[in-house]
Amino acid sequence: MSSTTSSIVGRVIDAQGNPVAGANVAITGGSQPHKDIGAMTNSDGVFRLGGMRPGSYDVMARKSTATGYAQVEVSAASPTDVEITLG
Repeated sequence: MSSTTSSIVGRVIDAQGNPVAGANVAITGGSQPHKDIGAMTNSDGVFRLGGMRPGSYDVMARKSTATGYAQVEVSAASPTDVEITLG
């Protein structure tokens, strides 16, 4: 049985396409069991969630009252890219 993991690498933007620094990003559901995996975006709105098993995940980004969601399919082959728009 393989224990291969990958990562979700993404960017959080606002409705105008500007990067959102300091947004909290977390896994909120999906097909794979997960523990509390989360990250905060850097000044370019970029985040990385590591240690992800292949499968589907629901990812939520939040800053203040603005939230955004994405459904992501992670494979073991390479990091999965995602962009989340806060609304």
